[in-house]
Formats: sequence, C-alpha cells, structure tokens
Amino acid sequence: MADPVRTTIEARAAALTGGRILLAHGGGGSAGDALLDDVFAPLQAAAHPRQDAAALDGTGLFVSTDAFVVTPIEFPGGSLGKLAVCGTVNDVAMAGAKPRWLTAAFILEEGLDVDLLRRTVADMHTTAREAGVAIVAGDTKVVGRGAADNLFVVTTGVGERLPGVDVGSHRVRAGDIVLVSGALGDHGLAVMAARAGLPLDPPIESDCAALNGLVGELAEAVGPHLRCLRDPTRGGLAATLNEIAAESGVTICLREKDLPVGPTVRDACALLGLDPLQAANEGKMALVVDPAAAERTLAVLQSNDLGRDAAIVGAVIEPSAGSVWLEGEFGGRRRLDLPRGELLPRICCQGPAARAARPQATGVRERRCGAEARKEERRARMELYRIDEKGLAEAMARLIAEYRVVAPVEKGPRHVFDDIQDWSEARPLVVGTVLPPKKFVFPQRETLLRFHLTGEAPQAEAVLDDTPVVLAGVHPCDIAGLRCIDHTFAGRHFDEHYGTRRMNAIILGFDCMPDAHCFCASVGTLKAESGFDLFFTPLQIGGYAVRVGTQRGRKLLEDYFTAATPAGVYEESLEEDFRKQKEEAIHISIDAPVDDLPGIYQKAMQSKVWEKWGEICFSCGSCNLVCPTCYCFDVQDRVSLDGAEGRRERVWDSCMLAEFAEVAGGHNFRPTSAARLIHRHNRKFNYQQERYGEPHCTGCGRCARACLVHINMVTIANELIAEQRGEAS
Repeated sequence: MADPVRTTIEARAAALTGGRILLAHGGGGSAGDALLDDVFAPLQAAAHPRQDAAALDGTGLFVSTDAFVVTPIEFPGGSLGKLAVCGTVNDVAMAGAKPRWLTAAFILEEGLDVDLLRRTVADMHTTAREAGVAIVAGDTKVVGRGAADNLFVVTTGVGERLPGVDVGSHRVRAGDIVLVSGALGDHGLAVMAARAGLPLDPPIESDCAALNGLVGELAEAVGPHLRCLRDPTRGGLAATLNEIAAESGVTICLREKDLPVGPTVRDACALLGLDPLQAANEGKMALVVDPAAAERTLAVLQSNDLGRDAAIVGAVIEPSAGSVWLEGEFGGRRRLDLPRGELLPRICCQGPAARAARPQATGVRERRCGAEARKEERRARMELYRIDEKGLAEAMARLIAEYRVVAPVEKGPRHVFDDIQDWSEARPLVVGTVLPPKKFVFPQRETLLRFHLTGEAPQAEAVLDDTPVVLAGVHPCDIAGLRCIDHTFAGRHFDEHYGTRRMNAIILGFDCMPDAHCFCASVGTLKAESGFDLFFTPLQIGGYAVRVGTQRGRKLLEDYFTAATPAGVYEESLEEDFRKQKEEAIHISIDAPVDDLPGIYQKAMQSKVWEKWGEICFSCGSCNLVCPTCYCFDVQDRVSLDGAEGRRERVWDSCMLAEFAEVAGGHNFRPTSAARLIHRHNRKFNYQQERYGEPHCTGCGRCARACLVHINMVTIANELIAEQRGEAS
C-alpha cells in the first residue's frame, strides 16, 4: 500500500503548502529544485543538462533566457535595467561563450511611472553598449493594475563559443581548485537594505556587472584549464557549488577563512541571522580550474577591476554523491546545504515587505482581501465526504497500527494532546487542551545537534526528527496557530528542524463548540479554510462531514477512511448549521474589526490600561507557554562531564519573564510587567499582523484559562478600544 507520508522532501513540502507556489520556489534552493523536477522536467531537452545556457547543436552558438523582477527597481549600484542585461550576458558567458545579441520583453503594469521606465530602458542601453552586445528585438505588454508588480523584464541572449574553452560540470574532477572572483553577498544585501530601509554604514552597493570581458581574458590566458564557470546568483555560492557537486558527483570543501566577504556584509549578516554564502551576487563568478593553472587564473582575475578581490577558496576533494563542506576557521567541518525556504536577499521575488512598499498598497485590509480570494478558490476545490462514527473508528485504528497518532485525551480534570493506542481514548471535540498541538512540531525541548570534541577536529551533526505523526482533533484555532508559526520557521528562514517535523505531520482537523473563553469569531478563526489534510465537522444526524484539504488528505481518504462516501448539498447545509450554532455559542468578542487592531494598538503605547493590568500581572509566563503562536526560545549547550561530547538544545522561552529582555550589564529594555504586556499584545495584534496580514492571536482562550489573575486578551483590547473612542468623542 502506498504510504501517504513517507514521500520525498519535495512532495512533503508541497503537502505543507497545499500544493501552491511559494516565494521560496524562486529562491535558488531546494524548493526551486523540487519545482523544476516536479513541474518543468518535461520541458527540459534530454540531450541538454539543466543549465542557465544551452548550446545550439552544430552552430557554435549558445542561448540563455532569464526573467527579472526586483524591488526596488533602482537600488545602490544598479537597477532592474542593468540587472536584466548583466544577468543574461553572464549566463551566456558562464557557458564559455562570447555574448553578442539580446532580445528584451517588457511587462508593464498600469500606473507605472513613465520616467522610471525611461531610466530603466536607458540603463539597459548603457549596460548593453558597455558589454559589447546589441539588443536586436523586443516586445511590450501592458497589464492591469495589480496584475504585475510595476515592471517585469525578460531577456534572451545569444553568444558564440570562445575558442579553446569547454566548461561545464562534466569536466570537474577530484583535485581541481575552486575560486571566486570577488567579495560575496554584496548584491543581496544591497537590495535587502534598500527594500527594508536599513541604514548600513558604510552603505553596500550591488556588484551588478557584466562578466563577459573578464571571461574573455581568462579564455585567452588559461582557456583549456577552465573546468566550470557559474555565476552565484539566487541562493548564492552555497546553491551554486551544491549544483556543481551534485551534477559532477564530487565533494567540494571550502575554507571559511579564505572566503572573501566585505566587513559590512559580514556584520549585517551576523546581525540579521543571514548567511553571506546564501546571498545573491550579480557580478561575481565561481570557478573550478585545473590545479596546474590555479595561481595563473587568480592572477588574471586580480588584474581586472571586477576580480581584484578574487581568492582561492577550496578544492574538489573526492568523488561522491555530491556534497559541499565548509572547513571552519578554528577547525571542524559542517555541511553547506542547498538553501531552504525563502531567503531575504532575493533578486527575483516580491515579498510582503516589498508589496507593502508599493504606492497603491493600502495595508492589512488589502492583503486580507487577497487572502480571502485565495480562500474562496481553495474552498471551491475541497471535496466533501461523510463518514459515520464506526467508519471513523476503523480508519483511526488503521492509522494507529502504522503511525504515531496524537489526539486530545483526559488527564485528571484537564485534557492534553498525547499519544493514543485506541481511538476510544481520544476526545477530538473537547475544547481547551492545556497545550496546543504545536508542541509536536515545535517541542518544548529539542536537540538541534550533537557534537564531539575529541579527535583532530570537533565534529557536529544535526539531529532531525522525520518520524511521521498524525495530529487528530486539531481545532480551527490551532490550525491557524500552526500557520502563524509557519510564517516564522517555514517562510523566509526555513528552520530545518521545524520544517522536517511539520512536513511529516498529518493534520486531521475537528470542529468544536466554544467555551466561555473562546473568541475565535473575533479573529477570523471560527472556520478552518486550509492548513489541514482532512477536516471533520460533527453533524446533528450523527457522523461527520469530511473536507479534503490536500492531495495527501485525498490519499489518506482512499487508503484509510474507506467507509467515507461522497456528500452533497444536504451535508453541506448541516455543516453550515453547526458553524452557525458555534458562532451563537461565543459569548465574548473584541469590539472592533480585526483589520483595525494594528492601528488601535499603535496608538495605545502610552495607555494607562497597560499600567492597570501590569500591576497585577505576576510575569509568570504561563500565557506564553500555552499560546499556539508563541515561538520564543533559548538555545543551550549541554556538555558531558568529561568534555568529550555534548548536544545543543532549543528550549521554549517567555517574553513575559522579567529576565527575558535582560542584556549585558544587567540592563533590561522591558523592565516592568506593563512593558512586557505591551510587547506581548502588540505581537498578537500589531507587529505580526502588519507583517503577515493576519493576527497572531487565534482566539483559543488558553491564556485566559491559564492566567492566575484572569488577565484576558479580549478585556484589554476592549478597554483600549473604549479609551480611544472616548478620546475621539
């Protein structure tokens, strides 16, 4: 029987995202590779390896095409116009060819500033002239407002093979030397800083430049000794070298101390938690060369302004299945993997921050309208079935026999999510488990890596838990909670530990009836529209309506829930009746639309309400620990008594604890309970909501149940709202 969970990492990623394209698919990492394998493979000619440029058989010509979109369109050191020329010129040059001709296509959004378009075209003209290429054909299309992001440019380049040059991953072998032509990460950090308004000092300029002249000089000096040339754009040097290693079947080892990274880029990456080896470059190349010509290659590079910071950074050390390792400055090695998830310094994507910066954007309300439209489309795709109690129990018995299954169970007077051995133990409709199910994808304490300090050099290995787990009885508020944590750990910064657990978690959602603490209707989580594999709604005639949310859910239904039968309008009406009863049973609510909350909280920073509730708050952190969206953590190293080995652990932390914001010298930038309350509540209804378009409070009521002095999110929100309405009147 086919296993719906133990699939490839790409398929699990698709299951996590509901089979939708994410920004991460354009990030130059593993998600992009999965997209190429799963969707675009039929377009790839069998005779040609997957490269940025391809040889046209028997002609001596190479061709490459690329699409360009960047925000802002003009950035320090470059622009979209310059980028569109340099990017394609470089792709042709990396194939060992001399670029000669370009074509250009423009997609213009209604409302685009014509002066900005003129400057973009002028930059293309200047850059093409300086690179010695001619733009010989083109096309222009105009689309309605909102159908594009200001301006997209697509360029295609054609070039002639350089005499005596044959480059490609097929020529890489053990013993070869790896070089880079200059400092890494400049373009990615320059665009990111411009996009986010980061005041870096000194400022970083993009390295955007055409490299065909430099490649020509290398061809004349060491042409036959060049093995492979690549420009490390999206995904940076890490992605580029992983591609080379995988294609050629070798292991590449880099020396961290030899990698050229500018001090501002290095400091900015350290501050922001980025890796300069994963940041984009648009005027650098990675080279693999014959060891006999390594020093000569370095001299040629350094004699050109575009290669003055070139360095020998590593070597190809052995045949293998394809891997890249980084040798640390103080010994030890770590694997340099393909980037995962969406990286911040991107050149070909528009993230939430970029969209928010556009003049026509109107903030949270506009983004939520887009989310609602996507929900409507997703709802239309979901299939509806019906299953009785007996059929459900039989299906769960099959799952329990094969997988770890977790569900709400009784534990004394309370209920908790715990492992079950029989479906009769489960209480899937019960409200208010002590902790949310997030603890199974983001554990209270987890080992991130194990390290060994004996031998010639320290060794470390990541610890990843890919055990499949079925989370049953997950209510809409907790499904929303998982989505909120996904933003943090499976979005721009893909956390492999969280992502591995999350991809292996089957979500069986169950609808519920609220208790006195629930206010899900106020924050948009009354109903789950996505984020589950299967979703069960109790019907007043008995049994459940079953919604299919993912391809994995459909497979589960076929293989395990065999008693389920197709449902129709009648079951859909009963499903809607249940939700109406649920909404009527909610007795507390926030006295303002959820879209208005960021503005309300922004105006309330100095409110007396915080002091009132801060005076009785114990700062015990219970509210954080039971919250389905809180994710603050501490990292701790535990070393054996003999110092020979140890492990690094991630442990839940709480921003409500007095010492959480304490820094060196005993200074505390949130020294009072009121200050900590302000921070926590703004994280729920302001900061994260503005960033992701939805509140990071799901209305589950756990914090109110856990609070010893009965502090309630709804009460505080309503007091702030009343205070501001009183001022307005």
